[in-house]
Amino acid sequence: MTKIGDENSPFGFHTWDRHLNWLEPVIRGWETVIKYSCNRDPKDPFYYYNERANISLLAGGAWEAGFLALEEYSAEKRKVQNPQEIGWGRTDLYICQKSRRNKDAIFEAKQTWIRPDTKIETIIGKRKTNGTHQTPGTGLMGAYWDAKKNLDISRVGLCFYPLEINADEYDAIEVKSKIREIISLFINHKQSMKRLKADAVAWCFPPEMSREKTEWKTRGKRYSFFYPGIIIAMRNAG
Repeated sequence: MTKIGDENSPFGFHTWDRHLNWLEPVIRGWETVIKYSCNRDPKDPFYYYNERANISLLAGGAWEAGFLALEEYSAEKRKVQNPQEIGWGRTDLYICQKSRRNKDAIFEAKQTWIRPDTKIETIIGKRKTNGTHQTPGTGLMGAYWDAKKNLDISRVGLCFYPLEINADEYDAIEVKSKIREIISLFINHKQSMKRLKADAVAWCFPPEMSREKTEWKTRGKRYSFFYPGIIIAMRNAG
C-alpha cells in the first residue's frame, strides 16, 4: 500500500492494491503538469475541461516522470453484446515504463464533475446499459467495465472528478474545509463509499486555486465558481 498525504495535503496518492504502486512517479508527474497549467493562468486550469483534456494531463505526467504514454489509439476489444466476439475500438490511454522488464497498463477513463453536495451514487456511477440505444457508463464503475472489454492483461478503469464550488455559497475559507471533506470521503473508505471499490485515489489541489474565482456571464446572468482541483479514482480491472 502506498500512502502519500492525507485530507489536509494539497497533493496525495493512496493505493490499496500493490499492483498500482508503480504509478506513483506518474502521479507525481501529473501533479507537476497541473501546477504548470495553474501557474500559466490560474483562471484557466487545464483540469477543468473535459475527460479528453484530463487524459492528456495524466499522459503528460507519465512523460514528465520518464515513462511512455500513448493516447486515443485503436485496439481490439470484446463486444458488449457478445463478450466472446472481438471487434475494434478505441482505448483511452496506455502507460509503460521504459525498461525492458516494464510495468504497464491500459486505462479507460470517465469524468464526473462533483460539488460539495454531489450524491454518492453519482460519484460511483453506473455500468453501460443495453437496449435499443446503449447508455454510456458513468463514474468509476463505467470506466471499470469499459476497461474489462480490453484484451490486455493489465487494465485499469479510472474516473476524473474535478471539483466545482459555487462562490456565491462558499467563501475561500469554507472552500478549504470542503476540499478536506471531499478528499476524506474518497480516501477513508467510509461506509457510504465502499461501493466505489477504488484501488487507488490521487488528488491535486494547488493551494492558490482555493482562492481563485472564475467568473462569466451567460444570458445576462453572472456565475462565479472556484475550481480548486481534481481527484482521480482507479479500479484494477486486470
